[in-house]
Amino acid sequence: MSPPLSPQARRVRTIMVTLPVIVATSFVLYKRLVLGAPQRTVPRFEPGEDPAETAKKMNARILELKPPEMMHPGGAAVGSTGGREEEADDL
Repeated sequence: MSPPLSPQARRVRTIMVTLPVIVATSFVLYKRLVLGAPQRTVPRFEPGEDPAETAKKMNARILELKPPEMMHPGGAAVGSTGGREEEADDL
């Protein structure tokens, strides 16, 4: 375990972590409040409704989920060498 940080180092770490969050949040709020961009929302679907039709009405996108590929224990998909041709011969 590393030694505890000095108070100055803790302040620097806090600034490094919070500054990107503050900048991103400020940018999104600026776009919404000053430029008039609409707030992003999650489409709500009623039971029994077709999600695709509701999404078309709301001008929203529905992403089709692809089934997960079969994975090799090394992490590469089956049939994929990941750019390592010499290792493919060993399989």
